[in-house]
Amino acid sequence: MSERYSISAIIPAFDEEKNIRNVINTLEDYALLKEIIVVDDGSRDATSNMVRKTGARLITLPKNLGKGRAMDVGVKASTGKFIFFLDADITGLNTEVIDRIVSPVVRGEFDMFVGIRARKAYFLNKMLRLFPVLGGERILAKEIWDHLPSEYKRGFQIEIALNYFTKRMGKKMGFEIIRGLSQTIKEKKYGFIVGFGRRLVMVYDVVLIGIKLYVVHRIRKRLGLVHK
Repeated sequence: MSERYSISAIIPAFDEEKNIRNVINTLEDYALLKEIIVVDDGSRDATSNMVRKTGARLITLPKNLGKGRAMDVGVKASTGKFIFFLDADITGLNTEVIDRIVSPVVRGEFDMFVGIRARKAYFLNKMLRLFPVLGGERILAKEIWDHLPSEYKRGFQIEIALNYFTKRMGKKMGFEIIRGLSQTIKEKKYGFIVGFGRRLVMVYDVVLIGIKLYVVHRIRKRLGLVHK
């Protein structure tokens, strides 16, 4: 495969036995991928068994380390020039959608590109353009990940950290809001109580890292405590 199309797809997965095969099957239909790596992040269900029925490479972790750590394990095992991250619970994925996310980076227009799941309400889609870009479906040059401080490669803070350090490195980041792309919500996957609890953990991670990187850093910069 040409170095230009050297893309490693990486899927961190935790208890995704119902969804993971659909995601992998769609990826296998996309010709530009060099490899598909699934990191089973300590699942308690049959996620690993589902992956073994596909052509994807499986890495199993003995316990749940969190999204960011699972992604890092996948990157370290990858051989591609570009890293294409996907959530294991994504729905509405097809080869056309994959191409819309992947092509801007492959063509050299951006160093990182994110596919954002469209919301049903018009005003919510407008708000997506004002807030930090969150999305599990993103492709980036591997060098960006390699330069990301390890302390940020954990939990759900990883996406905000990638946005921040990509811009800080002077790299170009883009995104597109894609209709039809969705995910199975946590409350539906795990039940309302457990799912809502997991959602709170995710929100906490995102808000905390957002404050740390964007608010605190800006204050320190104004006080002359940092140079960048």
